[in-house]
Amino acid sequence: MKLGLINPSQEDVLLPRRVAMHCKLWVEEDTNDSIFTTPRLGIFKISASLYHSAALVRRSTNSIEAYTWGKANDGALGITPLDSNIVPVPTLVKYFSNENSNDPPFDIALGPSCSIVLTSKGRCLSFGRSDDGLLGLGHQVKQTNTPKQITFSLICSEEPPDERSISYITIGARHAVCVTKKGRVYSWGAIHNGRLGISKLKPEAISLENNTIPEEIINPSTIYGTIWSPLIIPLTDMLLYQSNNSSNDNSILQNNLYSEKLENQSSLVARAYAGNDSTIFIMRSGAVSSCGRKTGRLGQGEVVSDVYFPQPLFGGLKLWQ
Repeated sequence: MKLGLINPSQEDVLLPRRVAMHCKLWVEEDTNDSIFTTPRLGIFKISASLYHSAALVRRSTNSIEAYTWGKANDGALGITPLDSNIVPVPTLVKYFSNENSNDPPFDIALGPSCSIVLTSKGRCLSFGRSDDGLLGLGHQVKQTNTPKQITFSLICSEEPPDERSISYITIGARHAVCVTKKGRVYSWGAIHNGRLGISKLKPEAISLENNTIPEEIINPSTIYGTIWSPLIIPLTDMLLYQSNNSSNDNSILQNNLYSEKLENQSSLVARAYAGNDSTIFIMRSGAVSSCGRKTGRLGQGEVVSDVYFPQPLFGGLKLWQ
């Protein structure tokens, strides 16, 4: 079902076969450095999860279409299956063709049973189901069959709305991370193991089954919980931590994070990648940091505990400059 083949079979497919989509990949080199460039003709984005797959296509008419296929009973496809909970071939998601023609899909990321679409104007819309808060729609929304827009909090009242527009989205097994046009980062989902990259949290941001948290600021290493809506990752505090060797005096969720420090390239993110229980950050300076469960996937050498705040990779790896 996840392969989307023209003639599906019950056996494993060992050699490449054609997917049931009437379009081709466009291989012309793109020399435009803008974040939101006009996508190439044909298929310009493919994504897959454990249970479903998706593709974005630009037609010769310049219309952009979203197709999904796979398991559909959790609403992760954004469509209503006709006869079963399985959609074996790529099927048009009409929502993005009919209702959002002025703001078409630009990117799509898939979680275990959910999807998040990034539009050309930097909005994020999620659909499907997640008990870990991957939808980013608040604790009252664990499932939606119709795409709904994710709300991102202001850093301060003077922040221009266009600076909150999202340029990149990634989903892991139990958390999601996105990068804004300005180079800031938001994360949400399961707290445990430090995968969100937030070292301290306000209790009102956390949903717990049977616990109450009296502290004003808590350490996520001591609890299990879920962040149901996007929170800013204050990577500027990482610079202060590295220079002063102490971040305990810095409240990382205060509105004064919007400052001239954010213009420092060392605190701005180019890309982020959410994994199974960790996150990798590529800074605009070329430096690479990671956070999450204490495994070799962090690239920080032999760590003795989970890493709850993004720290540089072992040896100070840089990708450029």
